[in-house]
Amino acid sequence: MKITATSTVKMKTPDTITKRFCKDDKVGQFLAEEWGKIFRKYVPMDTGTLSQSYTTKPFEVSYNQIYSHYQWNDISKNGNPLNYNKEKHPLAQSHWEKAAERDYADIIADSVSEFIRRM
Repeated sequence: MKITATSTVKMKTPDTITKRFCKDDKVGQFLAEEWGKIFRKYVPMDTGTLSQSYTTKPFEVSYNQIYSHYQWNDISKNGNPLNYNKEKHPLAQSHWEKAAERDYADIIADSVSEFIRRM
């Protein structure tokens, strides 16, 4: 996890078997885009800005909002724990990539395997 001075949260996509064996940028970009779509379900949501404002690079999903690192770390600017509203995103939580990997790793592995077959 890398947090830059511009408050960009960069999360490497969950480490799947496919990623370990295939370092191709096309595969990495496909993988990042697939994870980005799935992460939306787990990203805390009020207006939707954070969950919809990610960018991808091969094997990387970045959230570029000023407050993204606070949401990811589950801590406010004042150092207090956050209380996620689950009304819009019932699965909302900090470190959303870990929950997404737990729930979707097999599905993503199948998806990227199919992508590689089509290449």
